[in-house]
Amino acid sequence: MRQRRSSTPPLLDATQPAGRAVEAAGELGAGAPFGLGDRYRLRRLLGTGGMASVWLADDHRGPAPVFEAVAVKILADSLALDPQFVDRFRREAQIAGTLRHPRLVAVVDDGGDHRRPYLAMEYVRGKTLAQRMKADDPPDAMTLARHLLEAVAYVHDSGVVHRDIKPSNLLLTETGDAKLFDFGIALSPAAARLTQTGEVMGTARYVAPEVLEGVAPTYRSDLYSCGVLLEVCVGASAPPALWDVIDACTRLRTSERPASAGEALALLDRAAPSRTPRPRTRPSTTRGAEPCR
Repeated sequence: MRQRRSSTPPLLDATQPAGRAVEAAGELGAGAPFGLGDRYRLRRLLGTGGMASVWLADDHRGPAPVFEAVAVKILADSLALDPQFVDRFRREAQIAGTLRHPRLVAVVDDGGDHRRPYLAMEYVRGKTLAQRMKADDPPDAMTLARHLLEAVAYVHDSGVVHRDIKPSNLLLTETGDAKLFDFGIALSPAAARLTQTGEVMGTARYVAPEVLEGVAPTYRSDLYSCGVLLEVCVGASAPPALWDVIDACTRLRTSERPASAGEALALLDRAAPSRTPRPRTRPSTTRGAEPCR
């Protein structure tokens, strides 16, 4: 079994001519036009990672100069000519582009056949859950749990397994809402063939144990990730009702977990608020004292 994290890029193919890489990547900088038809004007860099950079940009659409702020995710220079990563980036655009829900960051443009793959999303003011926890500013535990499960329920109802539910992929808005994003390794029925047998993707701390052993990811493995996220990030402030959900979602036996996020939400609603939570005695290989990230 080979474990692979979604944020780790492959080595750059040294056989690719440097000139082609520059041509594919193009110049990025504040004030530069970008996208099909120069639709966007980049404003400032919001963040960067192993696979992509994210820019705040103005969206210029229609015959009149109407501008709207968007977040444009642009594939990294070193990967712009790598067919495997281009395929996965475009798959993310295709999957995320079909999903519309208040608990998801909306995609407004998938980049089409632009020479450098990109994904334009609604710009949401806020911070990721990982950033909030690093700043010692945890959200309300019950609100976070409800919003996360609502997002996952919609994703699953759409036939998609997210596979990378973790604090850095959950955005908390200034108004207290949670929005799930980053479908870079998500699976839909049409895209399932793109994952090799035995390949484990995602962040190990949040991956279900059966997936780490090579079993194909399912809705229940996504729910395990939800349970670990809640336990690690807000477990200290979680009321008994939420511990019922955390316990159920992180059962080691897949069949003992809720069958769906909707079922987990129902458990959250009916759990007795006065019940004392069970001691945390279950062993874990993915959780510990390390920061929520």
